[in-house]
Amino acid sequence: MQIAIDKVYFKEILLRDKRFLYDLYQNNKLQNQNQIVGANEFHLNTLIKIFHLILNNTIPILEQNFEKVKNARKVSLFKKHFKSNKDFLQMLQASREEKVFILKKFSALFCNILAALFEE
Repeated sequence: MQIAIDKVYFKEILLRDKRFLYDLYQNNKLQNQNQIVGANEFHLNTLIKIFHLILNNTIPILEQNFEKVKNARKVSLFKKHFKSNKDFLQMLQASREEKVFILKKFSALFCNILAALFEE
């Protein structure tokens, strides 16, 4: 069962956080780690929501980008924390430190994960 998402509200969230997301898409691993550490709670929650929607095929990810996530051996970690609704809600309710810890593990892959939002 998928969590229902209000598309208009989610579009507003993406527009609000577009600079943050674009910077993650453009930057390298170290810059992304620093940006995640300095991010606001709502930025972290937006990133968690995007990960959940990608894993549930609401936001498509290109096959070549998913292969890069597979090659980095992050798929199991990705699915463990963001695939099921229960895990997704636990991540949203987790402490800021836990969110930062988990999201920093994907810092080298944001260019591949967020490509669906910025590439055509």
